[in-house]
Amino acid sequence: MEIHPEDAGRLAVKNGDPVWVESSKGRLRLGARVRTGGLPGVVHIPLYGSGSENPNALIVDMPDRTRGMGLFTATRVRVRKA
Repeated sequence: MEIHPEDAGRLAVKNGDPVWVESSKGRLRLGARVRTGGLPGVVHIPLYGSGSENPNALIVDMPDRTRGMGLFTATRVRVRKA
């Protein structure tokens, strides 16, 4: 799970620390990777290649009112240090 340094600092999370990522569909325990590539307040979870938990289990099928189709890759989550 990739997290911005600003958010990682607020949560006292360092590279490799386990974190809980929770959505309305469930929660996963993942390792944190602190990176500057994203935006504060946004986490990134690769869908492939982790070999452990399946992040698809967190995705909520929310409608996009503009395009009329589902938002299958954007889900609100809460991150907590495990």
